[in-house]
Amino acid sequence: MTRRFRHCAGRSLMILRQYKGVQKSVGKQQFSSKILLNFVKELNENFPILKEARREVIEDFMDVKNAKKILKWIEEGKIKVEYINTTIPSPFAFNLIAQGYMDVFEV
Repeated sequence: MTRRFRHCAGRSLMILRQYKGVQKSVGKQQFSSKILLNFVKELNENFPILKEARREVIEDFMDVKNAKKILKWIEEGKIKVEYINTTIPSPFAFNLIAQGYMDVFEV
């Protein structure tokens, strides 16, 4: 969410990529966006840029609408799900696990 907020804040010119001709690093932009995000959350949970960041995460990245469709197909038996125990996660699963830990550390 914090990264998506940074992108939205950049598009809305709340965070500048460069100032007086000097380029700001992505790290500095991210740091500024975290401060701004905390302020905006306290100011108003329905702040337009915050709402847009949430919308992008839910609709664009998570694709909740189609995820619900897939879950319905699983319930109806149109899609079969198998559970396979392994000693190590697959590359895809490893990436999901790593992302989950990164999200926990960001909170």
